[in-house]
Amino acid sequence: MKTLSGRGWRITLDSSSLILTTPDFQREFRSYDAGHLRVMRRWWRTSLAIPDLGHVSLRGLKAKKRATLILAIQRLRFAEEVAHATEWKIQFESLISNRVLSQKWITAEEFALLRKTRPDPTLLERIFQSGCALLLSDEELDAVKFGQVEIGSLIQSTNDETLRRELESNAEFFATVEKMPLTDEQARAVVSFDNRVLVVAAAGSGKTSVMVARAAYAGKKGLIDP
Repeated sequence: MKTLSGRGWRITLDSSSLILTTPDFQREFRSYDAGHLRVMRRWWRTSLAIPDLGHVSLRGLKAKKRATLILAIQRLRFAEEVAHATEWKIQFESLISNRVLSQKWITAEEFALLRKTRPDPTLLERIFQSGCALLLSDEELDAVKFGQVEIGSLIQSTNDETLRRELESNAEFFATVEKMPLTDEQARAVVSFDNRVLVVAAAGSGKTSVMVARAAYAGKKGLIDP
């Protein structure tokens, strides 16, 4: 939290709000307000232009602190987007970590939801253009940068590792779940446990064995209620 003050005014700044206090009122501004705030300089006087209040004099605000205030208002404009990027990164990393530990498939629906809710990929560029990148914490900046990552390849590599480990740790299951051991292709079709999987194969190639094995595998992994 940072405080700027002068004769008859005080501004308190943090990553999500700006609080302006004068002898007559106190007003809190959030991300959605920041686009309407303007730091004005006329001759030697500085004021904060607020749509419904007019110009609030910031008497005694020096040039260096005026620049700090301008950047802080720019930073405030991105507060909600940065908070979303931080939360989204946490959710994504938690999903990956959970599935690596449990060796469970990341489904197409989960991937689609992540893509739908991911941060705006232009956010990083807009933050740097505004000049307020230095006001972000390392964690916030990492989260904004992470929003540009191609998550499809990360999910694919996670599912590939799940497939490898499941085939290895369940070798006996795949060998005994049906009368004849499942082939490698059949076992892969079982482990690729998306919500919708299309199995294309010729007559007598073992499609029924795959479906039987998938049902048994789902119960074994706790993916369905028996």
